[in-house]
Amino acid sequence: MKIEKDIVDVADVIVKIKDIVFKKTKLFWTDIVKTCASRREVVISLLAVLELMRLKVIEAVQAETFGEIVIEWKGAMEEPNG
Repeated sequence: MKIEKDIVDVADVIVKIKDIVFKKTKLFWTDIVKTCASRREVVISLLAVLELMRLKVIEAVQAETFGEIVIEWKGAMEEPNG
């Protein structure tokens, strides 16, 4: 039995999230999680969101405890592919 590894790169997920948030200006965390194929991909997506927050490209806001996390374009950097 051969087990194939999920190969998901944080840099690729960062670009994907930047592209989506730049186009939509607002994105929900649950929308990101729904697109993930594995737990590993969810963790990598979280790391990507945290990195984008650190770079001040996006902002994540949760209005209430256990509420939806909204990710919004902050526009601190240039366009997504730059």
